[in-house]
Amino acid sequence: LDAQHVELETWFAGRVRAPRAGVQSLTFLARGLAVLYQGPENLDGWTTGPTPTAWQLSNGVLVASASAFLGRDLKLPAQSRVEFELGAANQLQCYVSLYTDATERFNFISSGYQFVLGVGYVSLMRGQGQFGMQHLGQAQIPIALPGKKLRVEIRSDLVAGTLALLVDGNLIQQWNDPNALKVAEPNLPANLPPTVAD
Repeated sequence: LDAQHVELETWFAGRVRAPRAGVQSLTFLARGLAVLYQGPENLDGWTTGPTPTAWQLSNGVLVASASAFLGRDLKLPAQSRVEFELGAANQLQCYVSLYTDATERFNFISSGYQFVLGVGYVSLMRGQGQFGMQHLGQAQIPIALPGKKLRVEIRSDLVAGTLALLVDGNLIQQWNDPNALKVAEPNLPANLPPTVAD
């Protein structure tokens, strides 16, 4: 890195060089970072609930022709980032459940976190099993106009008890949950450095 250029040795493209002015930021991630899911390329692994024909895959985009459920167990670790684009032909109403024990149906008495994205707002609730849902807060989001997609990112750190929502790269809200769910960590490969395995 110098005043004119930044140069990286990458695993995916060898040596990469770019003008310094064209670099907005650099982020160094821990070794062992894994992509758990990228897609969709097909509907394999998805549970479509009682109306399976409501979902169609068109050019890598899942499209619902009616109110419909779609679920997939991603086995998220306690610290995760989920990104997707979201749009609606009419009024937006989308429920996104993370860390839930109900991926085969919509269920208000499941555990997990539920983001409710609507016209200009987002709410976050935590499912408490048989005790129902606890409302953790609400915030304003941009309105998803017909033909315009929102780029949504949810960052979860259940170790610290925080969940954050970003829309189009802008932080909308960070929620603190002092009673954050406890998530079983996946088995890590034995060859990770100790600091990452810890």
